[in-house]
Amino acid sequence: DNITVNEVLKSLKMEDIAKLAAVLSHENTHRLDFKAGRDTYEAAAHYNGMNTYNDLKNAFDLKGDSTFSMQMISALKEPGSYLANAGSADFWKLVENDDGSTTLIDDGRGGVFYDGEDGEEHEMGHYTGGSRTEHLQKIMGMNLSPEEKSRLTAEMLVGLGSAETFKGGSFVDTDGNPISIDLTGEWSDRMGAALDYNRMFVDTWRNDGNMDSMIDRLSLMNVAEQYGANSSNREKYLMDMTAKATDFSNRFEEGLATEHLFSQTEIENSAGFGKDALCYATVPVNLYQLNDPSISLDMIGGALNKANNNEFILNDGWVREYDKYMKLLGNEFNSSQYLTAGSDFDNLNDYLASDYSMADIRYTGTRPNGSSREHHKLYRNDFTIIDPSPSPLEWGSRTDDRYRSLYWMNY
Repeated sequence: DNITVNEVLKSLKMEDIAKLAAVLSHENTHRLDFKAGRDTYEAAAHYNGMNTYNDLKNAFDLKGDSTFSMQMISALKEPGSYLANAGSADFWKLVENDDGSTTLIDDGRGGVFYDGEDGEEHEMGHYTGGSRTEHLQKIMGMNLSPEEKSRLTAEMLVGLGSAETFKGGSFVDTDGNPISIDLTGEWSDRMGAALDYNRMFVDTWRNDGNMDSMIDRLSLMNVAEQYGANSSNREKYLMDMTAKATDFSNRFEEGLATEHLFSQTEIENSAGFGKDALCYATVPVNLYQLNDPSISLDMIGGALNKANNNEFILNDGWVREYDKYMKLLGNEFNSSQYLTAGSDFDNLNDYLASDYSMADIRYTGTRPNGSSREHHKLYRNDFTIIDPSPSPLEWGSRTDDRYRSLYWMNY
């Protein structure tokens, strides 16, 4: 048999592969429990991950990372690791049945995931918090009016799922168990169309980087039949999504699409850094995303952890080796170019008089309580400033005291 090894894995050191194997073992424990209908426990996942890491360390005579090992040991000592997960680490799970219908399983969080043909989980849309029902509506291409939200809850979540109420982050039945919804009618058509759309998105854009191909495929009226669908309404809903995809594609080409950018808070959570630690580190990440919207949150979290291990980023989030950090990002994101820093300017006018077209703006000042604060934003000539913070920061006083120019370099 032939074995295909990812090019990224070929470049990793054995120590990094051992860590990756530990993480995969951890997550696979949850996956197997979930598929078997069992409760999931963090302790079991930590235990399997640690055993995998130790087995590989011994088999290949690796020095090992004591900090990495201690993190797993500390996690095993947490009392909460021995309680059944109530959904805090799981998601809505979308399952397609043999007859083309779909089942939506409520695990307690808003993100909707499905298993691809490659066996990996893929997220439909991008859940950033807030109303779970509104997120479901967005995925299904529905109007976000209060009437539609009420109809979604009454007809689908409560009606089809026999939910008694919404409690503890999940829609639950009369026995307090999370619901499983066998979708029918409009709901099945809408969710099926969303599934078709996302599978094509993964196949033609995330894997091939070809948005034009995706648009061409979406333009075929019988495209849903590729996946066994025979509902004309499912095709109609799929076609409705074509306009949105085309609009995003056009805005992306014009440099206007920013809704796919991850905030510093999302990146901090993914990489395991503290709150308000990564505004400086997020600016170049967002620049890479503006060139390649297929860069996932997992890829970003892995890149930042690697930068931290190399001490390009310190534990408090400060970027100590800015150029080395940005070049590492380019490698981790499979970019054909990497970012590097140019000249620093003390004000916007001096920066605009230069030949550069993008910069990191550093703001310094005080919080309302008088303590000092520093923040960074992304500036692109002729475009709206991009703030890594998901919500505006409160300042007592503030100045934009430095524009650090950035530019692309070929490898």
